[in-house]
Amino acid sequence: MLRGFNQCLEHIRDQTARHGPFPHVRVANGYLWDTIKGGMTYREFSILAAVHCLIGESKCARITRDRIRAAALGYKRASDLFDRDSKLTDSGNVLLSQRQDHAVPLKTEQLRYTLDGLEARKFFARVSVGRSAYFSNKLSREELRKTVFARRTWINFTLGKHRDEDRELAGRIQKTNSTKSANSPQSPRFYSDEGGQEPPETSPQAVTRTPPLDSPVSHQLVTTTIETPFIETPLIKTLSIHTRGVGAHAPEFQKPSLEEVKEFESRLHKNDCSYAGQWFEERGTDNRWTTQNWRKDASRYIFDAITKNNRIARLKQ
Repeated sequence: MLRGFNQCLEHIRDQTARHGPFPHVRVANGYLWDTIKGGMTYREFSILAAVHCLIGESKCARITRDRIRAAALGYKRASDLFDRDSKLTDSGNVLLSQRQDHAVPLKTEQLRYTLDGLEARKFFARVSVGRSAYFSNKLSREELRKTVFARRTWINFTLGKHRDEDRELAGRIQKTNSTKSANSPQSPRFYSDEGGQEPPETSPQAVTRTPPLDSPVSHQLVTTTIETPFIETPLIKTLSIHTRGVGAHAPEFQKPSLEEVKEFESRLHKNDCSYAGQWFEERGTDNRWTTQNWRKDASRYIFDAITKNNRIARLKQ
């Protein structure tokens, strides 16, 4: 027995040097003595030790048949012996040829029969889902089924829960925004003489004024209700909007001349190309232009044309 123990230690050192450290597994000494006395075959003992080793400290583990076949012979990975089609590789044949006990991997039928017997004798719990098998030496079969179900469905369950929370959040945001819109004051409206609508009645405005610094109450703010006088500015006159207590002013429609457009373009850029004539032919004869509007449209048109021509020139280079 001591000679066999020394051989095991030598085999472990050799395998560790070849493939790195291996996980250790504890098996009840009753299994070992039962195997020595003939109550359990060595095949059953090696497969049971392989399953315990692959489970490790986890509650359960997904284990393939090839991993059990390789671990039963003392190898760390299934790829040490088999390919993806469960066939022996050339390197696997070399490893097997170096064994002194001349052991060979179990066939699939032998492994299936032995696992069924060990499961029936309750050495471990096993649950098969499709082509996957889950093993546990710490959980009962019912507990293992619940654990496997949670593992296989937690992604969809978690994502579904997240999507439900997102929809609930979107509903709260929409409800809050609609409530704020209903309670917020209406934005100011603009009136024109063409629409036929009357401006709202004049209402006094509350203006906050700060007294002079030499005033004895300069540290306080005084709020006074006054009538706001209307001051006609070019922008108000051009846009023709209503202010409080003042009627509408009709916009001044004036078509620009070609010379005005060219002069305006000369202030925009110093490019050799001129686009003022193109804009004047396409849009300058429109009767809807005011002094401000045609300048905005012309500048946008000219800059777009310059950008387009520069892009075409870069592509040609």
